[in-house]
Amino acid sequence: MLHTNRIAQKRSHRVLWLLPLLSLTLATLACGFSLGSHIGYQPPPATHLPASQLRLAIQITSQYANYSATSNPNAYINIGVFDATNAQEFSLPENAQISCNGKAITRSYPMPGKNLSFSCPREQPGGTYRIAYTDEHGATTNVVIPVPLGTFAILSPQSGAAVPIPANGALSVRFTIPTAPANGSVAIDDVTAACSVSDAQPCGAVDATLRPTATATPGQGLGAFGVAPLSEGVGNATPMPGKTPTRGPAPTQAPTPLPGATPSPTMPIPTPTVVVTQNGDTGTILLTGDYSEFQPARGFLSMAVEAHVTPEPGGFSSVSAVYTDTLHTQFTWTR
Repeated sequence: MLHTNRIAQKRSHRVLWLLPLLSLTLATLACGFSLGSHIGYQPPPATHLPASQLRLAIQITSQYANYSATSNPNAYINIGVFDATNAQEFSLPENAQISCNGKAITRSYPMPGKNLSFSCPREQPGGTYRIAYTDEHGATTNVVIPVPLGTFAILSPQSGAAVPIPANGALSVRFTIPTAPANGSVAIDDVTAACSVSDAQPCGAVDATLRPTATATPGQGLGAFGVAPLSEGVGNATPMPGKTPTRGPAPTQAPTPLPGATPSPTMPIPTPTVVVTQNGDTGTILLTGDYSEFQPARGFLSMAVEAHVTPEPGGFSSVSAVYTDTLHTQFTWTR
């Protein structure tokens, strides 16, 4: 087999071994079950510090994931609680109470690094998640997490569509993004297109990473656009190149063949690249790479996204919040 095909297969398997897990994940999240395991996990020690000496790191998932919109009305909130002075991680006391948008929640400890996890009815863009913490002494501290206006969504390829295999090596992906709030940012982190005859038989994958730009525009309603490298000049439709994944070592010369043997050619693999065109809250990504092994079969597109917001800390020392999701579409590749 050609050197080209061996590398392409490695790239395909790296992405496509996740396909069975993806189906399980979508079904599990749709049912509202936690993916974390309680077995063997010991939560951090309980804190007895006042809220003013605590730092909260909040992660919200299923705000934008398109598989959850109709099957599950909840977002999932994970909160890390830390000492503001030395970054020691804590759990909340057993007799402390916490609520989301006025509803008392039941705490769980699904996995290390996510020491407080619960669901809350999903808020619409422009809404807020209001989290109230009442400590063991009865003191209540509130934090309000805004939901950015707009939404992350894949406009095309659409689920169920017939999508031609890119003959020119470039797949066009149309998307929408939210408006970054003041002192916040939005980003598309990663885009992957894949092909699969079955879960056990991949037929190619192209993926590229776009690193988010954390720079924000303070004091204005819009933060800097965070789809790397578009950190300024937002609102024009001028294509700009995305960051290219680091290229691996250059292929080495194959060993000298024995007399009479036909050497196998060593061919370079094109490194996936992205070109982003942005106009307002909609844009296009051209995902360029090696689609030569793709064939008429199941198609998949995933896009990892995140939105950072900086809530007012309320009575806490500080609060940071990030919305993270991976969007998916499933379609059929055609020629």
